[in-house]
Amino acid sequence: MVTARQLAKWNTRVSMVYALGIWTMLGTFSYFQMKKKQENLETGSESVEAQGACEGKTDDLKSEGTRYWGFHMTQTITYKENFVPYSTRIYNFISPYLNRTSDAAPKNDTSEK
Repeated sequence: MVTARQLAKWNTRVSMVYALGIWTMLGTFSYFQMKKKQENLETGSESVEAQGACEGKTDDLKSEGTRYWGFHMTQTITYKENFVPYSTRIYNFISPYLNRTSDAAPKNDTSEK
C-alpha cells in the first residue's frame, strides 16, 4: 500500500520534471526569438527579396502554387479546379448504402469522380 510520504515524494518529483520541461520550453522559445530578431537585423531587406523570389506559380495541371515561409517551415498550397476532397468522395459513395430502407441498393450514383 502506498503511504502519504511516498505520495508526497512522487508529487515532488513529478512537479520538478514538469517545471524543468516548462522552463526548457520557455528558454528555447526566447532564444530562438532573439536569434530571429538578430538575423532580421543583419540581413535587412535581402530576406524580403529572397522571399519574393521563392514565391512562384506553377502551371502544371492548371494549378497555382503559393509558398508561405514560417519560422522553421515552408508550406506550399496548391489550388486545383473542380477538386473534391477524398473524405467527401468516400462519404458520397457510402451514404446511399447507410440510409437505405429496402434490400435493394439505390441505383443513383452521387459519388464525385
